[in-house]
Amino acid sequence: MTAAGSAASFTAITVSSLPVSYQWRKDGAVISGATNSTLNFSSVQTGDAGSYTVTVSNAVGSTVSNPATLTVTTSNPGRLINLSVLTDIATAGEDFTLGYVVGGGGTGGAKPLVIRAAGPSLVAFGVAGPLDDPKVELFAGSTKTAENDNWGGSAQLAAALSAVGAFAFSGATSRDAALTANITTRDNSVKVSAAGNGTGKVIAEIYDATPAASFTTTTPRLINVSVRKHLGSGLTVGFVVGGATPARVLVRAVGPTLASFGVPGVVADPQLALFNASSVKIGENNDWLGTSELTAAFAAVGAFALPATSKDAALVASLAPGNYSVQVSGVNGTTGVALVEVYEVP
Repeated sequence: MTAAGSAASFTAITVSSLPVSYQWRKDGAVISGATNSTLNFSSVQTGDAGSYTVTVSNAVGSTVSNPATLTVTTSNPGRLINLSVLTDIATAGEDFTLGYVVGGGGTGGAKPLVIRAAGPSLVAFGVAGPLDDPKVELFAGSTKTAENDNWGGSAQLAAALSAVGAFAFSGATSRDAALTANITTRDNSVKVSAAGNGTGKVIAEIYDATPAASFTTTTPRLINVSVRKHLGSGLTVGFVVGGATPARVLVRAVGPTLASFGVPGVVADPQLALFNASSVKIGENNDWLGTSELTAAFAAVGAFALPATSKDAALVASLAPGNYSVQVSGVNGTTGVALVEVYEVP
């Protein structure tokens, strides 16, 4: 295991009374010019990771070495750093839930987050009919750990919003909701509702508040983010991949299988489409069809299983750092409750 930017080398040791030649390969492909007994890396990069062999030849014949694996670590890996959803609280008393899981192999300690629900401040962006007074409640499992109705204009919160790149609220007296949290539990959720019986548009967001400069391989990550909500005519969920390297993600839109967990009114046949920051569609799925790749991804991230014949939707993609969105709707205009999930795949 070698840190990105460090030097590394592989050396072939041979015993032969005849002259020998060498040819190194990475993942089975010939490395041009790599014909010495030592393969040197002056500054290892993530793209150098792989399995290396060397073929040693003399006048009698040749032999191939056992493979040697080069693993490259980085202190700024590709990772999920934001989840957002702009949606409606359409009826009085309605709410919806954001979920997130904190952790990652070899990590420990608290995860700093910024969590908010903006309604009144959406007016400045031309959003019609914003929710006039959103509220957020944080839960660890079933235990409420914090809540906020009006953010109050505190300097600490204003600085935290700025540090994660969130747009500023319209003023200290706006009735938007926000709070910071240091999370040590694994499975958590955020309930977003209206204070009172209000209705309207609201954007709910979770931000990773760990400064990029202080991120290490042991820093906890957001390894899963999710939204559970009634789709209406369709739901768009945004997420951001941060860090310096691509991240492999699993995206799911679960409808029918939620019924087995006692969730009423689920969408019978969800479909999803994945878009990049330029609004170019880069992936889509209707029925997941029980494929071996997706089944393995579910197991790798600890996601609950989906029946192979269910009409839930899922896909796996390798994504460069940047902004992405998932659009979820019901096939043929159907609607209902869905769970939209984005997982980091190890």
